[in-house]
Amino acid sequence: MRWIKILRLRLRSGFRRDQVERELDEELRYHVEREIEGDIASGVSAQQARSAAVRAIGGIEQRKEECRDTRGFVTIDEVRRDLHYALRTCARIPGSPLWPCSR
Repeated sequence: MRWIKILRLRLRSGFRRDQVERELDEELRYHVEREIEGDIASGVSAQQARSAAVRAIGGIEQRKEECRDTRGFVTIDEVRRDLHYALRTCARIPGSPLWPCSR
């Protein structure tokens, strides 16, 4: 039964990407704001509190990328990029069917 839930969540990530990204933004914003509020309550300036909160979370964009990787759903764009890279690499190998002088 667990694999059904995982499959459902991965399909949701693939087909409702904008909604999932918005939810991720909201969740990270929530955590940063809680961290900032805690630092301000302890007497730190707002600017220092924000910097400390972003450092504590490990960088917002880095955390987003980590969450995307954790989803485990490979997007069509990622497959296209990987395929393009593989074809370019094969084209550079002498003797491969894609090498220009092998024909």
